[in-house]
Amino acid sequence: MANELELTATLKYNKGGVTEEVSVSSKLDVSGDLVTQTVQDIGTAVEAIDLASMTAPGVIIVENLDATNYVEMRRTTSDDHIIKIRPKSFAGPLELANTTGAAPALQANTAACKVRITIIEK
Repeated sequence: MANELELTATLKYNKGGVTEEVSVSSKLDVSGDLVTQTVQDIGTAVEAIDLASMTAPGVIIVENLDATNYVEMRRTTSDDHIIKIRPKSFAGPLELANTTGAAPALQANTAACKVRITIIEK
């Protein structure tokens, strides 16, 4: 079967009389069968995302459930931050690249945060 995964995103902006709206979508083939969703406590030290038994993570959505503090995402625990996830906001869906052997990582900015993580295998 093909196109088992559909990704969609919409961006709407309206400020000072300027409006912009963009909607995009794509469909992907997925060879794996695993889907995992978990809530992970993320502290102020860099922590690898818990992949459970998934060895080939493909697409990820990270939702910051905290009402006050933001979380930063890294490609691995040793890389620089690349994504800032504001309180009560999310990042994704993102297609992960080159994750063999190293899980993506998160770090809370000021205090620990609960983060919902959904991952679909490649």
